[in-house]
Amino acid sequence: MSVQFVARIAGQGLVYDADSVRPTISLLFRQDIMPGLRLDISDPRALITLPAQNGFIIGTLFHRYGPPERVEQLDPAEIEAICRSKGEHLLRRYWGRYVAVIRSENALSVIRDPSGAMPCYHTSDGCELVLASAPSLFCAAGLPSLSIDPTGVARALLIAGMPETTTALIGVGQLLPGTSLNIEGSRTTTAIRWDPWKFVSSLDDRSPDELAADLRRTVQSCVSGWGRLHNKGLLAVSGGLDSSIVAACLRNVGNDLSLLTLTTDDPLGDERAFARTMASYLGSPLFEERYSLAHIDLNKSSVSHLPTPGGRVDALSFDAIAVKVATDAGANAIFTGNGGDNVFYMSRSARSLADRFSVNGPSTGLLGTLRDICSLTGATALQAISQGVAAWRNAANGYIWREEASFIARDALEILSKAPIDHPWLAIPQGTRLPGKAAHVAMILRMHYSLDAYGERGGVPVLHPLASQPILELWTCNGFVPVTYLIMPPWLRTRAG
Repeated sequence: MSVQFVARIAGQGLVYDADSVRPTISLLFRQDIMPGLRLDISDPRALITLPAQNGFIIGTLFHRYGPPERVEQLDPAEIEAICRSKGEHLLRRYWGRYVAVIRSENALSVIRDPSGAMPCYHTSDGCELVLASAPSLFCAAGLPSLSIDPTGVARALLIAGMPETTTALIGVGQLLPGTSLNIEGSRTTTAIRWDPWKFVSSLDDRSPDELAADLRRTVQSCVSGWGRLHNKGLLAVSGGLDSSIVAACLRNVGNDLSLLTLTTDDPLGDERAFARTMASYLGSPLFEERYSLAHIDLNKSSVSHLPTPGGRVDALSFDAIAVKVATDAGANAIFTGNGGDNVFYMSRSARSLADRFSVNGPSTGLLGTLRDICSLTGATALQAISQGVAAWRNAANGYIWREEASFIARDALEILSKAPIDHPWLAIPQGTRLPGKAAHVAMILRMHYSLDAYGERGGVPVLHPLASQPILELWTCNGFVPVTYLIMPPWLRTRAG
């Protein structure tokens, strides 16, 4: 099961004693980190305590450099660097699936890792700030019942997956990936601690061969870390690029891997031929299952554990089948290729042509990008150039997030219009004209809701290795070279050719 936690951070004048807070339901292990901070956690193995009352890290941590093995404890020099930098050292030198609470001087910083794989929600209860891995745990911890915010529900539907600090539950906020809550006395503020644009600013000009080697190495390292930690995996596959990359990397690390593919009656939803080719190449067992209406309940949400509405009806069938197959196969984790389209930026637009022109000007590289766009989309050179010029001219406006207002009442839309859609990552830095990268960053934002939705199913952790921080950082500063040709597994080359 994925780790669950409730952390209470006392306000001024409040110090916890042994009987001040009853244990949280289902969280069996209590850790008294410091006089004003108490933690209940489901698995103490997922906790790294920083000595001298300097805080803790919940989740899974890997070194950025060196073997991709889970960090179980930190040496004193690393702890001192993490605390002195208020967590910046943690973001630079480590990656994983974690939430960290770090004390520095008279303040606390709560940091959520940039991938967003570990959820973190927060609310206030009197003189304390309460953090939890799921909103339901607030009630389990004895806090007052949560109430639905109708305006928050409408906004969540309108913004269609845009991650925001607010939720559809009154008084419950979300700590966004790569951000921190900073608590100093009675004052709580938020800060962006990881920004993809910092990596875009150092666009990589290495050759495709050099990029390919670096990308293979980085992806293999990230998948290996998760594959060793959960050594008997079930991978949901289609035979496409993303799941194939994960499959090849898991095989390379010796994971005892089983594969699952789901089909529909429509031939467009039947990818068994590709999945069988993959299974044959890997020598892994393949479970072929079919989506079933028997699993669908229109009164049930596939994301009922989240504080905002969403999810897909068909996901209920996928979830039921995946959990059953994982149990039958003895898998200790479900792996997916989710996030691949977002991180590698699967796009059919001409924005990358504008980016190439902004970086290289008229060049042979510009002609190569034009050729790639036409080959991918079937557009003529004139059509691609026209769209690229339009994207370049509008680049200063940043990426415009598309709203989904079709089924929202007019009076609700009037209220919602007073708070426009916004996220710090959507604004292009001043002087930058990279509309393709702006759309790439927006796709990474879209990924976060999916990661929140699928962190666990039926007590089995669900892992999305392609969303790991090192891959995000490497490929955010690249993008002119199609990822397909850099790391395409052997069984896909025939399909693509």
